[in-house]
Amino acid sequence: MGGPDVEILRDDLAGMLMAATSGVDYLFGDRITALVQHADGVEVTLASGRTEHADVVVGADGLHSAVRTLAGFPDDVRHHLGSHLAVYTMPNVFGLDRWQVFCRFPDAMAGLYTARQNTEVRVNLGWEAPELSYDHRDLATQRRLLTDAFTGRGWWVPRMLEGLADAEDFYLAPMSQVVLPTWHRGRVVLLGDAAWCTTPLSGQGTSLAMVGAHLLAHELAPLGGAPGGAALTAAFARWEAPLRPVVLADQRLAIENAERTAAMAESLDAEGAQEAVGGGDEQWATTSAVTQLELP
Repeated sequence: MGGPDVEILRDDLAGMLMAATSGVDYLFGDRITALVQHADGVEVTLASGRTEHADVVVGADGLHSAVRTLAGFPDDVRHHLGSHLAVYTMPNVFGLDRWQVFCRFPDAMAGLYTARQNTEVRVNLGWEAPELSYDHRDLATQRRLLTDAFTGRGWWVPRMLEGLADAEDFYLAPMSQVVLPTWHRGRVVLLGDAAWCTTPLSGQGTSLAMVGAHLLAHELAPLGGAPGGAALTAAFARWEAPLRPVVLADQRLAIENAERTAAMAESLDAEGAQEAVGGGDEQWATTSAVTQLELP
């Protein structure tokens, strides 16, 4: 391997987690639209009209977290780092063999890496822009924004854009961090990007989410069913104390990487020369901060 990291594709990881939690009920195609906290639990209303009563609500619903808003956390918590990133899968029509390659433009980046025994590639397209206004569920508008940003660029970009229309896993997000003074409010607790999004610029989002979930479970499990409010508050505080310094370190790393990327762009010549970076020579910084936590 030659390095400390093991990379697992997101869809593979999701499948592994579902297989390991076969006794858990999963509900797809629905979402939370209302939360009402009571002394003994939380009344949860879903878009389908279904209602549930929960002892604890864990909001792990990402950068655009609805749980964060519904639970009454502060509104102005997202800090834009000046760029946007789109990712999606398409067939490997580029002839890449177990490889990754990136191309820098003065104001953008295009990248590819192979997966599934070289049968497909994961496309990464990022560009500098202020925070854009769009519904994060409006995929048609997001595809148009991406196409507008990359039409006319060289290298393999035109072929990459050809795979956009058929990509079922297309995802676009601003490189924005979430900064909150606390990650819990009453019986609602936030986890992962919903609580502390570091952005892909840190390379630590999944690791932080997994470690955060493990530590949260460690604190909640001893409380048993129907935990009291005071016990929950204490458990949340114990969970957050060792995790917050690690999150802050990774958020600083993301900002440093954003600055490093901007410096790379400035180093390109004024004519807009392109620099292709292949293999492991990505001029990137990683961190092992999350590995410094001791897991119970």
